[in-house]
Amino acid sequence: MKSGNYKPLDLATLQCYRKNEGISLIHRYFYLEDFVNSDISQQYLDLMQADFNKIRQAGLKVIPRFSYSESSGPNLTPPYNDASKERILSHLNQLSSTLNNNSDLIAVMEAGFIGLWGEWWYSDHFQPDADWNDRADVIFGMLDMLPANRMILLRTPRYKQNILSNTSPVDLDAAHNGSYLARIGHHNDWIVLFLVNRMVGHLSTLQSILILKRRQNGCL
Repeated sequence: MKSGNYKPLDLATLQCYRKNEGISLIHRYFYLEDFVNSDISQQYLDLMQADFNKIRQAGLKVIPRFSYSESSGPNLTPPYNDASKERILSHLNQLSSTLNNNSDLIAVMEAGFIGLWGEWWYSDHFQPDADWNDRADVIFGMLDMLPANRMILLRTPRYKQNILSNTSPVDLDAAHNGSYLARIGHHNDWIVLFLVNRMVGHLSTLQSILILKRRQNGCL
């Protein structure tokens, strides 16, 4: 969902997910491409809040991710059109009220913000597998912004290891003490895509199956 063409969530569709498909958790991308060099507009923040209101009314939870860009030069070359660390931290301050007011709806939050798609790799401001202090500032800023019972997911385990300078497994005591170590986990959406390709041949095939299923269930 791009900031320049914000497509609000549809309440009836969300309610259909819950009632007809048994879905209680959604993923929501928030693209901030219009605000790479400026504050987030109040209009955008209001649209975000309206989406959270619909998620609440539908009885769902959400995994949000923020990003500034999904496009680059040819063959994933620069520019990647993401934001600087300073801009990200400024935006975190702006987003704090909305995210805290709706923290009970957030199952977990993906790190996002850095690089194409918020995946932390192709970036104009953060070098791949480097700039760990700057990346740590972003993650710690997110954790400090959210309530202590909300967690952040990074895309690979080594990001957490490098940010925290810790490669040891988390023991039971550390896992529940509210520290940065305890509140950072990881996800990898490429694993899901890999499994999709193995099972159904291609992502577009799965999308076609889901579209057909949603039409049958009245959710599309």
